[in-house]
Amino acid sequence: MIRRDTFIVLLHILVSLSGISGFAPSLCLHPKATHAKSNIVDTTLNAENKDATTSTSSSSSLYQDIPKKKPWTFGILTSGFPPQQILVPVVKFVTFQVWRLMMNELVTHDEQGRFVRESFQAGNDPSQLQLPNDSNDGHSRYKLYLGNPCPWCHRVKAAIAVLNLEGEIPITMLIDDAEKASKGGWILPSPSADDRKANIAEELITGDLAGVYNYCYRDILEEGEKYKGRCTAPLLVDTETG
Repeated sequence: MIRRDTFIVLLHILVSLSGISGFAPSLCLHPKATHAKSNIVDTTLNAENKDATTSTSSSSSLYQDIPKKKPWTFGILTSGFPPQQILVPVVKFVTFQVWRLMMNELVTHDEQGRFVRESFQAGNDPSQLQLPNDSNDGHSRYKLYLGNPCPWCHRVKAAIAVLNLEGEIPITMLIDDAEKASKGGWILPSPSADDRKANIAEELITGDLAGVYNYCYRDILEEGEKYKGRCTAPLLVDTETG
């Protein structure tokens, strides 16, 4: 005797195949089995119709339901004043000029938009750079500032990894947040325990990268004057001499 659940599975398979063109199975079933088949098919159809009705009502409600609270607007484009033919070009022009001003401040380039590497500024000539040995207390006297969004930082970080210098030079991963930075876009993360133990100047472990530049140029700048150049990374700093 065929079990009831096996019979129902076979019945569903035959019902599914009956929908295929050219396939019409002939079933010789007991009247009760035929009645059971009818009930199953009717139940399935009712469930499908119910799902279709629910789906239709839910999808139509997306367009029929009007939000009770609409976002407040000036209604400039819908009112027609000022004319859209004037408003859109003015907004595009202002937006482009602000963007170009920001790019001129952050990235030096020529009239064709090609990147131009700036010459070294006063007190920052690498040809005269001589790196002293580490401190006597066992901590590295150097600190390297890098930022993930910067491709130049990627090169330095790759070189550090290839030369296996991760444990030799402490690296501070800068955070790209122009809203919190006083200049440029880099801010410093919270100081680590190692930074506190190394007795590093507060300007080198808190604030933003502009503060680091101000500290490094403190002997060149006048009293109260701040660094006026671009505050960029990567940056290697001697934490003892600045």
